[in-house]
Amino acid sequence: MMAVIEVMMIMMVARDFSVNAQAPTSLPPIDLVHQVVLDQTGKYVMRWTPRDNDIIIEVQVATTGYVGLGFSPNGGMKGADIVLGWVDESGEVFLNDRYSNGYEPPSVDESQDVELLGGYQNDTHTVLRFSRSWNTCDHGSDYQLSGDTVRVIWAYDDEDPFNMTSMQQHKFDHRGTKSLYLQEPPLIRTNFNEDVKTWDILSSNVSIPSNLKTLYWCKIFKIPSLTRKNQVIGYVPVIEERNLAHVHHILLYECHLPDSGRHYEKWLDIDGRQCYGPNMPVSWTYCSSTFVAWGIGGEGQIYPDNVGLPMGEEHGGSTYILMEVHYDNPELKPDIVDSSGVRIYYTDRLRQYDAGILMAGHSITPMQIIPPNRKWLSIGHCTGSCTQKEFPEGGIRVFEGILHSHLLGSALKLRHIRDNKELPFIAKDMSYDFNYQQSRIFKDEVIILPGDSLITECTYDATRKPKVTFGGFGTEEEMCLSFLGYYPRINLSICTSAPRLENIMNGLGIQDIYTEKLPGKTLESRADVNEQKEMELAQAIRSGNDSSEMKPVLISRFLMGVIVKSPEKYLNTSLYAILNDEMIWKDEQLVAQLQKEIVDGNHNSKCRSRNAVKMRGVTTEIPYPDFTPLEPIVEACGADRRSQDQSGSTAGSLPLMDFTHRVMLDQSGNYFMLWTPLESNITIEVQVATTGYVGLGFSPNGGMKGADIVMGWVDNSGNVFLHDRYSNGYEPPSVDESQDAELLGGYQNDTHTVLRFSRSWNTCDHGSDYQLSGDTVRVIWAYNNEDPVDKTSMKRHEYDQRGTKSLYLQEPQFILPSFSEDVKMWDLFSPNVSLPGNLDTLYWCKLFKMPPLTSKNNIIGYASVIEEKNLAHVHHIVVYECHIPDSARHFEKWLDLEGNQCFSPNMPVSWKYCRTPIFGWAIGSEGEMFPDHVGFPIGEEHGGATYYMMETHYDNPSQQEGIVDASGIRIFYTDRLRKYDAGTIMFGHSVSPLHIIPPNQKWLSIGHCHSSCTEKELPENGIHLIQGLPHAHLLGSSISLRHIRDGQELPRILTDKTYDFNFQSTRILKEEVTILPGDSLITECGFDATRRSRPTFGGFGTQEEMCLTFLTYYPRVNLSICSSAPPMESILQGVGIQEVYNSEQMHEYFSEILEVDEEKETELAQAMRSGNVTSEMEPIVLAELLHLVTVKAPEKYLNMSLLEILNDEATWQDDKMLAEFQDRVVTGNHTALCYIRQKNGSIANVLMSYPDFTPLEPTVEVCDADQQVPTIPMSSAENPGSATSVSSAGDPGSTTSVSSAGDPGSTTSVSSAGDPGSTTSVSSAGDPGSTTSVSSAGDPGSTTSVSPSENAVANTIPLKPLPCPFIVASCKNRRKPFTQLGNRPHFY
Repeated sequence: MMAVIEVMMIMMVARDFSVNAQAPTSLPPIDLVHQVVLDQTGKYVMRWTPRDNDIIIEVQVATTGYVGLGFSPNGGMKGADIVLGWVDESGEVFLNDRYSNGYEPPSVDESQDVELLGGYQNDTHTVLRFSRSWNTCDHGSDYQLSGDTVRVIWAYDDEDPFNMTSMQQHKFDHRGTKSLYLQEPPLIRTNFNEDVKTWDILSSNVSIPSNLKTLYWCKIFKIPSLTRKNQVIGYVPVIEERNLAHVHHILLYECHLPDSGRHYEKWLDIDGRQCYGPNMPVSWTYCSSTFVAWGIGGEGQIYPDNVGLPMGEEHGGSTYILMEVHYDNPELKPDIVDSSGVRIYYTDRLRQYDAGILMAGHSITPMQIIPPNRKWLSIGHCTGSCTQKEFPEGGIRVFEGILHSHLLGSALKLRHIRDNKELPFIAKDMSYDFNYQQSRIFKDEVIILPGDSLITECTYDATRKPKVTFGGFGTEEEMCLSFLGYYPRINLSICTSAPRLENIMNGLGIQDIYTEKLPGKTLESRADVNEQKEMELAQAIRSGNDSSEMKPVLISRFLMGVIVKSPEKYLNTSLYAILNDEMIWKDEQLVAQLQKEIVDGNHNSKCRSRNAVKMRGVTTEIPYPDFTPLEPIVEACGADRRSQDQSGSTAGSLPLMDFTHRVMLDQSGNYFMLWTPLESNITIEVQVATTGYVGLGFSPNGGMKGADIVMGWVDNSGNVFLHDRYSNGYEPPSVDESQDAELLGGYQNDTHTVLRFSRSWNTCDHGSDYQLSGDTVRVIWAYNNEDPVDKTSMKRHEYDQRGTKSLYLQEPQFILPSFSEDVKMWDLFSPNVSLPGNLDTLYWCKLFKMPPLTSKNNIIGYASVIEEKNLAHVHHIVVYECHIPDSARHFEKWLDLEGNQCFSPNMPVSWKYCRTPIFGWAIGSEGEMFPDHVGFPIGEEHGGATYYMMETHYDNPSQQEGIVDASGIRIFYTDRLRKYDAGTIMFGHSVSPLHIIPPNQKWLSIGHCHSSCTEKELPENGIHLIQGLPHAHLLGSSISLRHIRDGQELPRILTDKTYDFNFQSTRILKEEVTILPGDSLITECGFDATRRSRPTFGGFGTQEEMCLTFLTYYPRVNLSICSSAPPMESILQGVGIQEVYNSEQMHEYFSEILEVDEEKETELAQAMRSGNVTSEMEPIVLAELLHLVTVKAPEKYLNMSLLEILNDEATWQDDKMLAEFQDRVVTGNHTALCYIRQKNGSIANVLMSYPDFTPLEPTVEVCDADQQVPTIPMSSAENPGSATSVSSAGDPGSTTSVSSAGDPGSTTSVSSAGDPGSTTSVSSAGDPGSTTSVSSAGDPGSTTSVSPSENAVANTIPLKPLPCPFIVASCKNRRKPFTQLGNRPHFY
């Protein structure tokens, strides 16, 4: 499969890679025998030479950035063996061996098995040359190369890595995959002598029907006019470039009938016929001896100098040729016309031997059965009795071969048996690719003697196919064949077999059938040619009177004629129906028995001569041959593996670690944060373009106040310092008494500082640390170009050397996977929307229609495509399904229009029926891929929608002019259906002006999904939630989704206590949550309006508010929106209004389902199309509707509108009224909305009360009492006289003295600041005299001498933690002082 690498996000670890000296601008010339262009534009060229033990590869890539080349088992990242390299500006060449575990950055391999031979870079290209062994013996990380198909993956970027530890992701079109044979000799199109002629056999503008995914097209040709014997010596494909994706293979067959001119001459001027269909002329079935076989990916073939295929019946060949072209059209595209074919090279300068092509394997028959959802083996025999009869005494010599199956084929081989002993395989490909089929030239000719038998074995991977697969011609059907080029030419054309019907019946437990033979014509028999009928058919075709339609040729339908007699459970059921019953394949014992029957059981063999008018003899029943299998060859692997680092230097690096997340915190690529969330803690690495200090913090609000900050640096001696600090405001952060960040290592080079540390999610230091969780975390960062002067003073960073970014630290990182070819893309983009300069918020809506599809498809994910210039303006995008009867009549007219302002007076009424969300993207997110078992259906006829509306929320707070945007969403969909159809339900507070947030307050709003709605709309077993997106606007500070069942609250489905409007990404639920009928849900949103002087209302604008959660679930139900809002009466009573004149107008506005006036909509569409709509875009403020509500009583509000009263500051001065108002909107009655997608509106609104339930007990994390910093002196057991104390910041006089074992005079001082006098001497076993100085933060005079082991290796041997008594009496949850390491970073 031509799968695509969607992502190769390369995260380089900090190592000293293999580096050459200053590189030249060229490489020494080398004779590389293969060359291939890997991309479509000629920018990536791969050259190579296969040698006995290794392969030399050179890549020439049109980039001055990094280059990646990999070998993959499946065309994707998972399991791929990857080589990465680049040339920096100074000319140094870098190359390293990596591997990938899946959709995550590839890791550096411990065993570096590529050898850099050279490289260089000029103004336009990077060239790298390297070698590697075929078998590196690194079976855990390397892909072992061989003569099998190799799926080569490639990628490149326009920039070198920013530093040695990171590189940016390549662009979408800078990656791909291509299958290759690395060990085959190249096809060399020699300069032929003048005796060599060409003969083009081309299709005659074949129109591929749009109702067939597979078409086999046949046409008859006659050899060129010859006066004497000629031989075919080679061929090349001639494929129209526009149809490269459609022409899958071409076979030429010799036609053999007595008096062939009488039968075939009449067909030469006919454009052709559908092969194997009911209207294929019978005479064409006698064209069955393979002459030429080309498959997709093949370049053609030039035969060895000693062989050629004879031309002409009188010379042992044939005069008429049938060309069979296999066309693929999986998307059923219309208007595909093709004139591809092959170019034949022939000569009258005869070769020594006439050659032939033998087809061996499994007969093309519905008796080839591949069960669903499993891997399977099919075999086909060429029996010894056939070869004994047809082969000459000296046998035949095979010089080339093609192995062939269809989409499910994964491994193919041709076994060779002689005298009951297996010989080496004639051909094999253990990683077969249906889309790459090229003749394989054998290194040594293989002799097949009379009496030898051949077994073609095909392994199929049907693990992702839910239905049974049969043998046949279609791409979705299967074959198992091998085509062998041989000499000297003999009469045998086809040597195949298939399981007997009786064996199939035994495997399935079928005891008896009514019919003994398959009905209708079979592929193994030939009817007599009725010349009169053929003459009439040719005339009808020639005159255009043939009206026969092309239909799928499904030979499996023959099995409908096999009717079962017993057992009783299958009585009168066809074999076809039984095989298509999913239930039989759930019986593992039956499946195992069937596999045994078709492999080990008897077969019916066919032995067909090319010029036999009928099949030679009768069908022969054969058993599986008895032979001794070939002993597998196991290649020995030596123990002398190469080291991980070719240069041998590890200075300035850290031990390898695979981080699951990576983000660039600044805009210029100077500050990178990498992390991996673990169960109880988080490991973090920062890579910063500075040689000064680095700070990383976690803040409750994105500022300094209350922030928990980790600060570190590396001094000029290589000593690494790290402090856990906290900030009380705009002043230098203070050192925390409790040091809860553990340094794992660090280093500094000429440009960057790298620090790695870990900390617990909950440190239990509630006074100074920010407790991390799955909530949004506002990460703050800063750095300076200089180290601190000492521990207490440091230069302030520059203005552009600090910032903040919101992150989810516990969520999996979105990585676009490598897709197989069944996955298609559908782009929904805004059509150059101009943002008006008078609006700070614009919601823009546009209608789209699904792609043309002929079968059900599922949406499986999406990615955002945001124009870089508009990153600050595109805030969120929601895609809605449109549901209205006769949808095309209502929506087709809008497709060519650029869109309209959402919710405006000019928004077409029909668009308001686009209210079922399928997914929503928001700022901070990259997209999402749905779990493997769910997908959104496309098309009304498949339970989805045909028309979709994209709503884009634009922010323009400074009301800039001239902003034009074409951002949008890229949707990924496939016809490989997921198990469940998914849906999205919107929960929360209805978007309404009755959503009111008073000024200068912290406020709680809620929205209900009422139990009456779930009771009615959810299935008996409920729905399963898989992910969710909480959503509010600027005032939102926390959001949670509560779950109530049977009067008891269950664990919260979603919660984010630190919500950030500018960072919204879908949250993947760790475990699916089931919502049952009768459950109720409460969306709670905390708002912080303490800095707003006027009330805030619900609405669409950024300054207005929402309180929503979007939940994705399965199985799909009819429910679309489940929300609520306080009734008008509660709002009126809450602000002391006794009576109003016209509240009904508000009720009507929210409950009315508007009728579509088609005439008006047609006129509006025409006006928009002609440019006659001149209405300006204006702010959409839902609160203006409250002007419609005029007060009647009390007197003080007489004739005032509700909006005026709510906007009056005096209304909100009464604290008691505020408390009562809060209580009303939270625990008071709500009007519940239950909106159904397939109806013309909502279920009748339900007035509901707050549900009665027992709240869930909050989970409180217990912190041990012994996690307090020691404050009393402790004496060492070895030296009762030595004193220990720990000083806090600012007290240089308080010291800690701890004696080392055996040296009572040695003391240790651990001070927070200002103690240059204390030293510690700690010796390690083996070399007490070797010491390493570790200084206290900011104080180079205070040193600790630590001697390493004599056998220690830098960066590989962990430095053990100091004994616990250095710090506290209890080792459990011990506290650590400022962490310090010498210039050798280690893991604790």
